Amino acid sequence: INLLQITDKIKAIIPLTELKGSLFISTKKGMAKRVSLDSFIRIKKSGVKAISLPMDDNVVDAKIVTEESEIVLATKNGIAARFKASDIRQMGKAAYGVIAIKLNQDEVIGFEILNKEERESKELTILTITEKGYGKRSQVQDYRKTSRACKGIININCSERNGKVIAIQL
Repeated sequence: INLLQITDKIKAIIPLTELKGSLFISTKKGMAKRVSLDSFIRIKKSGVKAISLPMDDNVVDAKIVTEESEIVLATKNGIAARFKASDIRQMGKAAYGVIAIKLNQDEVIGFEILNKEERESKELTILTITEKGYGKRSQVQDYRKTSRACKGIININCSERNGKVIAIQL
């Protein structure tokens, strides 16, 4: 608040040394967009609008991706979708985005980026944590590649014992 004259909440801070790649933004309602980092060359003190959101949606996270990156998107009810970042086309700053995952009374809680070296690693796992403290570590190869706007696969069973998913981490 002291650095920027904005009233919105900050969801991600990304340190950059060069403007290569795209900014991938995902929302709670399963929408996603990619914005070229060149769009953020001149930032004003009041900030730069990166996404147009309706009142009932929020940004979940934002990370840097390349054309070769893959996204693993996770939902609160234990569903995950893995797709290529290039499936989401680059858009302007004022766009809302496209459907990344079809949700059925669910919401996105986060996503992770898989780079080329990480996808080829046999030991790479994704940790899923639930609200009651349970966790599940899964091999990245267990998540089959799909296209965007799919329903996804079961990542973890969300029962009354486990609770809902609150985070995923590589």
